[in-house]
Amino acid sequence: MARPIQAAATDVTLYFLAVEIATGAVVTAGIAYDAAGLELAYTRLREATVKAVVGDTPAPASLASDTATHTNWGWRHVGNGLHRADFPDEAFASGSAGVVCMPKLTGYQFIQVDPNLIMAVDPVADNSAELADAFLDRNLATGTDSGSSTVRTVRQALRALRNRFTVSGGTATFYKEDDATVSHTAAVTGTPAVTEANPAGGS
Repeated sequence: MARPIQAAATDVTLYFLAVEIATGAVVTAGIAYDAAGLELAYTRLREATVKAVVGDTPAPASLASDTATHTNWGWRHVGNGLHRADFPDEAFASGSAGVVCMPKLTGYQFIQVDPNLIMAVDPVADNSAELADAFLDRNLATGTDSGSSTVRTVRQALRALRNRFTVSGGTATFYKEDDATVSHTAAVTGTPAVTEANPAGGS
């Protein structure tokens, strides 16, 4: 199963194991970037296939080393039949729900080999405490602010507890993390005992 790749990802490298169809044997000698008939292609969901073919333009490009900088249509035999393929950013651009990336060469089958993910958190262990700590220590100013006068978010609710707020003329105004930019307002009734709180000090 192919690993998920985020939309608009850049410099994507995939790995493929080359197998000879007639024998089922892994092609340990490798397939060169300029092997006659070799093509690298990607097909986005319900879109035309885009490919690089040896002898045409564009064509597969040589990668100087296993650690070479990403090169569009780059191809290299890493070893023991494993090949590196660098696909253009356009393959993963936003606007499509999926993409298939595949090398092709007559007489061979290419099997995508996904790398083992190096995870900061053990997915098997109980990480509830770490997740809770990460949530509680999350900076309110980080991430996308989707709250508005009509969209109510947890971020807005927490601002009322932590950031500056003022009450004047029957309107409570809650501010963002700079204590200056308005996040949202609310109508209030009665005479509040506190009309302003400002963690940064001043007014």
